[in-house]
Amino acid sequence: MKGSLKLGKIFGIPIFINYTWLIIFAFITIVLSVNYFPRDENNWSQLTYWALGISTSILFFVSLLIHELAHSYVCAKKGIPVKSITLFIFGGVAHLSKEAEKPTSELMMAVAGPLASVALSALCFGIHRLTLGIIEPIAAMSYYLYIVNVVVAAFNMIPGYPLDGGRVFRSILWMITGNFKKATRVALATGKTIGYLFIASGIFIIVRWGLWADGMWIAFIGWFLIIAVSSSYRQAELRDYLGGIKASDVMIRDYLSISPALTLKQVHVYIMHTGRLFFLVTDKDVLLGRMALENFENVPQELWDTATVGQVMTHAKEMQLIHQEEDAVGVLEKMDDVGTSRAVVVDGDNGPLGLITRDNLMRYVQVRSEFGT
Repeated sequence: MKGSLKLGKIFGIPIFINYTWLIIFAFITIVLSVNYFPRDENNWSQLTYWALGISTSILFFVSLLIHELAHSYVCAKKGIPVKSITLFIFGGVAHLSKEAEKPTSELMMAVAGPLASVALSALCFGIHRLTLGIIEPIAAMSYYLYIVNVVVAAFNMIPGYPLDGGRVFRSILWMITGNFKKATRVALATGKTIGYLFIASGIFIIVRWGLWADGMWIAFIGWFLIIAVSSSYRQAELRDYLGGIKASDVMIRDYLSISPALTLKQVHVYIMHTGRLFFLVTDKDVLLGRMALENFENVPQELWDTATVGQVMTHAKEMQLIHQEEDAVGVLEKMDDVGTSRAVVVDGDNGPLGLITRDNLMRYVQVRSEFGT
């Protein structure tokens, strides 16, 4: 995923860490090592404080991962595959292949994470009590994890979509109204309102009591929530307008196909004459690959007269290929997953039918939005 580092897989689910995670990891480690643990006057060494700070930060993010795995477990039980889990600056998110089909399913999926955090909190409290007065560093670390998991559970149950509490709220609205779209829009509006309340509260704390750190942190959470709501709103809008639309309905049929035997010099002439920057490479109506500007990058210009398209093209097996019957929402999600802006639509025999670009999908959505269809 873009902006993320893949750690591996757990239960077949790819686990990513967004680069923003490094910011909060460093922040928590420094606060714990320099301020939180030393303030209890335990007279431990600096090495102990830093070891505790690093270990606690790692275990905190392990807790967040378990929180997301709990969501994923229930999703799998409900027949909703989880594409990946990403940990980022404010926690984690499980990327689902589709929405829940029933409000009761979404309710169970939403509460699974906070329940897991509560269970972890109870476990950490038990460890704290067992080690108190015996292994003080472990007791201190487990107490912090006990508190932070309670906070994670409570924060996620705030009824602001896309937090877990917002999903619980949406599932309840869905049960009452029987209308998923309406429930989603109300939940999104509520989430944005809560985000603004957080920002207002942060500003009030700064102005009234001069607590800049606390106020800025609360306001930052509100800002993050508003950004998340806006992203979720766009996704909901895309699902509304692209729902039921097939790839063949939105693909561009005007594409250029070239032979793998052409030299890079000949393709360069095509680019200069047509202004096209993307070509499909075919042989007897079978897709072999594609040719774009990046394929020229590793070939010195003095070799363009002899190097052929077939030697430097991106092969079909490395491309995002879409079947003509696939739904447009799924196509957009696939492009997001691999970080591409273009997909090729093929038939059952791997013959190219057309192209789908992010731009033409967005134009399609805009047109439908403006005409209210």
